[in-house]
Formats: sequence, structure tokens, C-alpha cells
Amino acid sequence: MSLDELDDAQLGAWFEQMSAAAEQDFPATSVALAYGEHPLQVIDLWGDQSSPIWVVSIHGGYFAAEYDRSVNEPLSRRLASSGMLVANIDYRRQGSCSDPAETTDDVRAATAHAVSMAPAGTCVLVTGHSAGGYLTYFAAEVAGVHAALALAPVTDLRRTAEGGWDEGAIGRWLGGSPNEIPEVWDRMELTPTQLSATHTRVLHGVADRVVPISLTREYITQYRATDSKEALVELPEVGHYEFLDPSTSAATVIVEQLQQLAALPPTTRTQR
Repeated sequence: MSLDELDDAQLGAWFEQMSAAAEQDFPATSVALAYGEHPLQVIDLWGDQSSPIWVVSIHGGYFAAEYDRSVNEPLSRRLASSGMLVANIDYRRQGSCSDPAETTDDVRAATAHAVSMAPAGTCVLVTGHSAGGYLTYFAAEVAGVHAALALAPVTDLRRTAEGGWDEGAIGRWLGGSPNEIPEVWDRMELTPTQLSATHTRVLHGVADRVVPISLTREYITQYRATDSKEALVELPEVGHYEFLDPSTSAATVIVEQLQQLAALPPTTRTQR
């Protein structure tokens, strides 16, 4: 049975066991700091702050209240052990924001805070998983971000909800269904400008049963056709949750892809 087929209780048990193993395999400590006044406006810094590569990490969980930045702690440990500084951010989401735009505002603010802290000459990257992949596109707009890596991202809110992949979570975050509040859904969908940004790359598992790769392939075909080979890296036999486990081959690919993105020539938008 794949991880994508586990129920919530089984998935929780797997995550606890995986997290405990990550603490042993990738020992590291973190420093927490605030980027705003709300309790969820916080960042954990993992690794050496003098590292030439800083990675802003954005957790997923379909914007639900019960998922916080601890979801990305195991991978943060792996990235820190690879010599990167990881800014593992949290943000307001369903139940803690009055407008879903507060979620995207928080992600931009946390990313800008990390950029402002990074020493001169540092390469700042952004990565996020699932719903955090959707939020990666907002973080990538922040001046000073060199490039972004979206992991099994939600690129189409409506179609993801229509397919039932989110089990209603997106509607709960936005405050209603597309029929009830179409203007909110329109406002929170990713824009063509965000989706066509050449500094964003996608990793997606072919065996993903939580966020189907078919939606990502359609997105790449529509918005990134001219550089589709560069824009999407497909991982055979990889599902949705392997990206969270630092011991998997998928995590190794994340490290390699971040290193490749860091080596890309800087652009004018990278300058700080």
C-alpha cells in the first residue's frame, strides 16, 4: 500500500515515525523568530545562517488549521544537512484569517523577511509542497527571490476542488463553494503571469493520488509549453507524501534541483 492510500490515522502514525527517524538521521537545531504580530506569523531557521543558499520552505495541508510548519521540519533537517539555511515559515490559514488573502500576504511577508535577513550575495530560493506549492507562486514574486521549486503543487483551485482531491478544504479556507462566492475563487486563483514565470520549476510524482499530475501536465502545456522540459520534472513511482520524507529518493532530487536552481544566472528581479 502506498502512502497516498493511507487514512488520516495511518498517515499520522507514519509521519510521527518518519519525523523521529529524521531527528536521528539529520540532527539539527532551529531558531524561531516572528515576522508579524499574529502567533502564526513565525519562521524557524534551520542550518547555518552564513550559508550561500537560503531556502524559504512553505508547508501544505490544503490550508487547514491542523497542519503547521512542523510538516516540513523533516525535510528542513535534510536541506540544512546539505549546507543550506532553511527558513521554514508558517502563516494564517483556515480558522485564523478573515480573508484568504491574509494567507498569501503572510507568505509574501515571511519571504520578504527572510530575504531581508540573508547576507549580501546570498541566493534565496523558495520551495513549497502541495498547497504550499500553490503558495510558492506568491512567494516567488518577492523581490530578491532567485528561483522557486514547487513540489506537487495545487495550480488550479477550482479543478482540484471539483475533483474532490481536497475533500472540501479549499472551500472551507475560502469561505464557501465556487457557486456561493465565485468572486473570491476568481481572486485567489493563480494568474497567468504567476504560472508562466520562468524562474519556477515543478517536481511532481507520477503516482500522486492526492494532487494528480494530470493537472500539472495541463498547466505546463498551457503556460510553459516553450520550456516544458525545464519547467516540469516528473518522478516515476513517486506519490504525494514522499516529498516530506528526507530519506527518500524524492528528497534527494529536491536537494539536487535546489542546487541547480541556485546555480542559474541571476536576473534583475534577484537584486536586493
